[in-house]
Amino acid sequence: MSSVDNRAVHMTFDNVSFEKNLAETMRSMDRLKQSLDFSNAKKGFADLDSASRGFNLNHLSASVDGISSKFLALGTVAVTTLANIVNRAVDAGINVAKALTIAPISEGFSDYNAKLTSVQTITNATGETAEVVNGFFKELDTYADKTVFNLSDMTSALSKFTNAGVDLDVAVPAIKGIANMTALAGQGAGEAAIAMYNLSQSLAGGFLTTTDYKSLNLANVATKQWKDYMIEAAIAAGTLRRTGEDAFEILVDGSNAAANTGQLFNNELSRGWATADILIDVLGDYGDVTICWHWLDRHI
Repeated sequence: MSSVDNRAVHMTFDNVSFEKNLAETMRSMDRLKQSLDFSNAKKGFADLDSASRGFNLNHLSASVDGISSKFLALGTVAVTTLANIVNRAVDAGINVAKALTIAPISEGFSDYNAKLTSVQTITNATGETAEVVNGFFKELDTYADKTVFNLSDMTSALSKFTNAGVDLDVAVPAIKGIANMTALAGQGAGEAAIAMYNLSQSLAGGFLTTTDYKSLNLANVATKQWKDYMIEAAIAAGTLRRTGEDAFEILVDGSNAAANTGQLFNNELSRGWATADILIDVLGDYGDVTICWHWLDRHI
């Protein structure tokens, strides 16, 4: 057989084989298509799109944001609290340091400076030496250590007393007497300072004034016992005369005005019946604890 014939026969057999193989391939493709079932693929993708549109993460996002903001706020509070604690600790440390170092030194220097000033004032007023004045200061200091009263208030009052012409040996018991009468009235150091200031003002003026008495009364220092003691001292000094149980005649400035106890202190002090000498005598008796308590035993 010629080569042309061989080729024709070969091509015929090859074509038959190709068609057979192609048919098998198509059948395989049909089975694969049936197996995959793409007929509902479009609907499946549409359902997936719809489901994805209905799926909302906003609530989850808001919750996460809320939690985040709460943690941020908590962190701010914690930092602020720690800062406050640190600041207070630092302030407390500074205050403690001042209390242990600076404050006592400053207060001690102020007291020392006030004492020096008072000593100089008193030496100028009395002509006494600093040693003598310091001796009276020591007496007041000892008294202050045994009571709640302030030494600086007493030394200041002592300066005013001596400037008013009161001798040191009289002024010191009178100042202690003011402290005692304040204590017996149930009052403290603040009220004693008021009493010392106002009584020293009256001593400088020569008699107890209505203004100073009102200050004593407002400080609850002008007790009934103290007023009775003032009246008794005035009767002894001759500036008052008792005319009844609660009736008195004022014997100063040529006046014979009649008054009761209330009127004597509220209306008639300007007549000068409660003189500086009477004040000093009464305060001196209050300064003498023995006399003071003996008087109270007789009148309470």
